Amino acid sequence: LTFMLSFSRPSDVSFNRNMSENKASESELPLPSPATDADFDRFRQTVDEHDSWTQKLDKPTLAVWMKEKEGTPLKMSKARFTFDDISPTVMYDLLHDPAYRRVWDDGMIDGFEICTLNANSDIGYYSLRCPSPLSDRDFVNQRSWKVFDNEWIIFNYSVQHPQLPPRKGYIRAVSLLSGYLIRPYGDHGCTMYYVTHSDPKGKIPTFLTNFIVSKVAPKFSARIYKAASSYEEWKSKNNPSFKPWLHPEQTKEFITYEESLTKPLVGENSKLLVAATANAQPPPSTEEDGQDSLEDTDGAKAPEANGAAAAETNGTD
Repeated sequence: LTFMLSFSRPSDVSFNRNMSENKASESELPLPSPATDADFDRFRQTVDEHDSWTQKLDKPTLAVWMKEKEGTPLKMSKARFTFDDISPTVMYDLLHDPAYRRVWDDGMIDGFEICTLNANSDIGYYSLRCPSPLSDRDFVNQRSWKVFDNEWIIFNYSVQHPQLPPRKGYIRAVSLLSGYLIRPYGDHGCTMYYVTHSDPKGKIPTFLTNFIVSKVAPKFSARIYKAASSYEEWKSKNNPSFKPWLHPEQTKEFITYEESLTKPLVGENSKLLVAATANAQPPPSTEEDGQDSLEDTDGAKAPEANGAAAAETNGTD
């Protein structure tokens, strides 16, 4: 659950300069602020530093670490996934592409861009189906990304946005920071690191949240591998030139943060969502490769993108 919920903090030093330690109410979340080079450096340091982490799983293609965090019972987790036949650029595009996310992410109810901050930062909404009897969760996150020499980084954390207060039928979860760092592996592969530290809110016991984090990595690895294996063929048939995460000029038609403060925001009206999902088709089927099951923990199919089914829940655990 928490791997799919999203994200974390990179060190004991506050990652976001406007956010008090582990504050989670809507009014205490940080205001949007584009990431700096120092923020990317701190995230990279979190990926590469292991001394203060406890390793929970150590396999050639998958490793998992966990870390106690002062001031919260929720642990930070970190995973390393190695894929010898998925290139870094394919993995990076897959993680960005909002239209393809709707295809491979069975847990997703709705997701759309709210506005752009600059060429490397935006604010988005994401809602997630949780297994019964838990209520569905949603997030309002700022996402930042950047390509370095042989290194691709994406991270996000929850922020305030006055146009998207907590919604009826959902529990507003908090991403303190989450992110991916991707590097080349061998001739054709990649190593992907994922760091996460989230608060799902509600009444999920802390011990259960921590337990799930330590166990879910193999399924996440299998899911992302299957999605990446089909991405290039799918993208070739679905608006192949539309990649605003690589081509900032494609964002010039999108809503700015200032505009988003006064305009009504509806998922289907997001310009990014409309452009990216035009004529979208499902990915080609692939044969099972013997990895772990790709089904969600509750085995349920995600509802339609408008999230109407989720809105029928009472919004409490």
